[in-house]
Amino acid sequence: MAQSHIPKEIQIVLLPDMGEYLLTWMDLKVPALGHETPSDYLKTEEGIKALKAAILRMPR
Repeated sequence: MAQSHIPKEIQIVLLPDMGEYLLTWMDLKVPALGHETPSDYLKTEEGIKALKAAILRMPR
């Protein structure tokens, strides 16, 4: 799986639940992220922090 662009701490939280779908999800427009993709959030340090906060709010 080509996940090297995804920070390790995000992989640790999401991979157990999402598996390979994580790669697809990273490129989907997510309503909770203002209809941006998670990959868009990885472009800046502030975006990474916002993505991590959004992930922590995701229902499990």
